[in-house]
Amino acid sequence: MSTQPKNNSKEGDSYQSPSSRFGQNKLLGISLFLIAVSAIAFANIAAKWLSTDHHPVDILFYRNLTALIITALYIKITHGNYKILKTKRPFAHIKRGVLGTIGVGTAFGAFAILPATDATVLLFTIPIFTAILSIPILGEKVGITRWSIILIGFIGVYIAVDPLDITMNWNGVIIALISAILSAVTALLVRDLGKSEPAITTVFYFLLIGTLITVIFMPFLSVFPTKVMLGVLALTGALGFISQFCKTNAYAIAPAALLSPFLYTMLIWSVLADIIIWNTMPTKNIMIGATIIIASNLFLAWRESKIKES
Repeated sequence: MSTQPKNNSKEGDSYQSPSSRFGQNKLLGISLFLIAVSAIAFANIAAKWLSTDHHPVDILFYRNLTALIITALYIKITHGNYKILKTKRPFAHIKRGVLGTIGVGTAFGAFAILPATDATVLLFTIPIFTAILSIPILGEKVGITRWSIILIGFIGVYIAVDPLDITMNWNGVIIALISAILSAVTALLVRDLGKSEPAITTVFYFLLIGTLITVIFMPFLSVFPTKVMLGVLALTGALGFISQFCKTNAYAIAPAALLSPFLYTMLIWSVLADIIIWNTMPTKNIMIGATIIIASNLFLAWRESKIKES
């Protein structure tokens, strides 16, 4: 039975955008986005739990491979063929794949050596770095208002890491901020790719390139997993696919400004994981810093939405 929709096919594939299927559905968009955010949080928590026995690159390989297989099956089931993977921008995909893989790997590295709450809060700086990097990468103009919001966000980072705290793991802080910067760069690259490439195509090549990069290091860093750990490793991959799929569809059927505040529900899962699994209470500084960072991010998102409407 053909899965090809009427009057909406392109060169024999059956790609149909979420907005054409569901229209603007805010409630469904929020629900999908909450699932995506929860999947990301659970994948990071799983990576932290696995890090006692596995190197972050080892974890990332299994995550990419599992998600790649699921993505390939999804494309086959929903499209009937792989024509949607045809691309005229292979080098853009390679650039995004390499930087994105390093970004996720450093995120896993940060979770391995920091409390889950601390790592999550530091990764909330991604929108701040995205605003800064949009200047050289996209040529966007940044006025005094946006610079002021960015500065307030960094004040939040300063409070969160508490330079006077001698117990702070600065290696973890630096790795987390490097991950945030790389994630900001890849977010801008994905925005550019989205102008010409279907989201599932970008996701597939990101996972393929990530798998090819990490497999190189497997003979040196890999530890043979137990059955339980193999299941958790596979779970991180499944969660990776779920987060990509749900987030992509959420942004297609609901305004980004509406969805942005729900990103920060990730912090709830991180705090609960620290308390329940690792018996670690978040510090006062990290929560104050998180509040300032989140507030600045939300104001940035609100301001950008207003600029687009005007």
